[in-house]
Amino acid sequence: MFKKLFALFAATLVIINGCSGDNVSSVEPGTLKGKVTVDGEGVSGVEIIINTYSISGKPGSPKVASLAGMFDVGDYSFELYAGVYRADYSYYGSNNVILTTARYPITVSSDAETVVDVELKDPIPHSFLAADGDAAVELSWESGYGAAHYRLYRSQSPDGFFYIISQVDTANGTVYYTDHPPNIGTYYYRITSVDSSSLESDYEETRQVDFTAAIRPPTGLQAIDMVDFVQLRWDEKPQAVRYHIFRSKGNEGNWTAIDTVYGNVNSYNDVPTDTSVYYYRLTAISSYGTESSPGASALVHYDRRFDPPQGLTIVDRGSSLYLTWQGYSNISYYSVYRSAVSNSDYQHINNTPNTYYSDTPVDTGIYYYYVTVTSPNGQESDPSDTISGHFDRILDFPSNFQVENMGLYVALSWEEVEWAGAYILLRMDEGDNAYYQIGRVDGSVMSFIDTPSDSGLFHYQIATETVTGVIGNRSYPVTVLFTNNLLTPQGVYAENMGTFISISWDSVAGADGYKVYRSQSEGGSFEYIDSTYDNYYNDVPIEQGSYYYKIQAFDLEGHLSPFSNTAYAFFDGCPLPPYNVTAVDSLYKVYLNWEAIDTGGEFMIYRSVISDSNYTLVDSSFELTAFDWPPISGRYYYKVQIIVDNDTSGLSEFGSVHFSGTLDPPTNLSAYDAGSHVHLEWTAPAGASYYEIYRRLESDTEYQWIGTVPGTYADDAPVLEGTYFYKVKAFTRGDLGSPDSAPVQVYFDP
Repeated sequence: MFKKLFALFAATLVIINGCSGDNVSSVEPGTLKGKVTVDGEGVSGVEIIINTYSISGKPGSPKVASLAGMFDVGDYSFELYAGVYRADYSYYGSNNVILTTARYPITVSSDAETVVDVELKDPIPHSFLAADGDAAVELSWESGYGAAHYRLYRSQSPDGFFYIISQVDTANGTVYYTDHPPNIGTYYYRITSVDSSSLESDYEETRQVDFTAAIRPPTGLQAIDMVDFVQLRWDEKPQAVRYHIFRSKGNEGNWTAIDTVYGNVNSYNDVPTDTSVYYYRLTAISSYGTESSPGASALVHYDRRFDPPQGLTIVDRGSSLYLTWQGYSNISYYSVYRSAVSNSDYQHINNTPNTYYSDTPVDTGIYYYYVTVTSPNGQESDPSDTISGHFDRILDFPSNFQVENMGLYVALSWEEVEWAGAYILLRMDEGDNAYYQIGRVDGSVMSFIDTPSDSGLFHYQIATETVTGVIGNRSYPVTVLFTNNLLTPQGVYAENMGTFISISWDSVAGADGYKVYRSQSEGGSFEYIDSTYDNYYNDVPIEQGSYYYKIQAFDLEGHLSPFSNTAYAFFDGCPLPPYNVTAVDSLYKVYLNWEAIDTGGEFMIYRSVISDSNYTLVDSSFELTAFDWPPISGRYYYKVQIIVDNDTSGLSEFGSVHFSGTLDPPTNLSAYDAGSHVHLEWTAPAGASYYEIYRRLESDTEYQWIGTVPGTYADDAPVLEGTYFYKVKAFTRGDLGSPDSAPVQVYFDP
């Protein structure tokens, strides 16, 4: 089965219908194009999904569909706004064989072509990525065709010998692997696939990783007073070979290293010499000897006594008062105290090893209780909070007894009476003068359905029965008028949602569905338009105008409720503008987010340095978030609009931010004479996208620009022998520049 070539992509260029009066500037799109082949021949029936690219390489949820241009078999072409994308290719061949692959990151520039040709039976793994991770190198790639497994190679030189470091099992889609190099330093990686005949593919590219072995701090630290010691617990880190434990007494300013623990552990017992408030924190050490920064600290008040028991509760069980509380481990016993007078004259009545106690006073009345806990060292805690209970040898009737006419039945409900054996339900019919029992339910049940034979006025009571069969007092009567028909739908509300009208209402008990009626005038006739089993409905009128709605409930027995109230909305057929636009300064970029009623379209992001005019399109997104990369620091204003099915909303209210515009310079710049050229390397600052290289001869006074590169290395071939000075400047994708790096000197002899 073949499918048309189409794309779900993150920046669709469409003709915009005139729903908005906002005037904005446009940007020139770029083109992503290429040819999809199988065994070297172009094929039709390829599904292409294009998404904005995330650092993980995982696609987001595509939102908009469009037909791709077909110029020849296998050719494809898309116009996209400038950005970075991921493209997934799927082909449904003969015998339902599915061939898939992906390419990313794909950078599309304004008014330029980006060519990505794809051979779906290419055995070479693609989109190979490598990064310095948590005391490890994190690698990923897209599977190659026919791979039985993968061979991962590593070298310490881009031109040196590459060793096989692992044979990785095959997997469809994205494959992930974690490598632990032998030492800190720069490493180079390659990945190939091996098929079932042991034939090895070529590799796509070599990836460089400056491995720092930096390890992240431990997480989840807790400190617990265990009476004789303080127990520390934390989340275990597989990358950690040991942890350093630090303690501070009284505050967080007197840290002292108290111990080191080794191996796969996540707990430690500390025995302070004094009772006091203590703070603890940990660092993790990797097998490379790198140490993390301290994780979040944990506080404990160590007094060699248990804290008072918490959560003391009391339940009237009719024949006794039942107390419960939260317990500890390694206790000697709990002590229960009772008084018939509030806040005084408490008497010790018993000890228990359990976290519950049943008390049966001799006389009825109100009693007060508290509990303490005694530790193995004989120290008794302070008293718990006090709690009281009324002992009368019967169970109270349930509180919050409610009776409601549900149209075709009467619903009774109440709150639970703990230790109830059963509940007795009673009813008195209109015109009678005595109640009779209509039901008895188990003590774990808190509702009852009554179905009188006809409509009328009815009175209800409830009583609680103990597990021994003693029935308590009845509740106060509750009266209800039973209608014996489906209730009228309530809360009907209609709202213009831009591209549709949303109608909602409260559910009707016993209804199997709802009929929706519509009119274009308030006093006009209503026509039936649809039925739904939900308590909401989305209507898409064919033209703009005023619309009125009514709802009627029905069931499968033929009951029809009365019509609901009328709900009104004006439909304009255009998507509503996004709202709550916020902009957050992230030093070298701006983080944007917003909310929208309709999320099924493309959001266009505009920027200005003036709040009320001169907004220019800077990006688009299918998510409710985006990043912007201004070229200089300053105050910026942002507005967002949405495009849905070729219709565009108005612009949102603006969100503003003062952009720091701070990009750190490249660091660790080094240069050496490589014989035929000077080789330069440096460390990238966060946010850098490309670099400019500057050079001057020792006899010169000014640096000269000699080139621009995307990576963190470059080669320069000066014509003359001499001493040269170099410096590098970083730029973001928005052309925000950093200060110059520290210069480096090299003597070059060609």
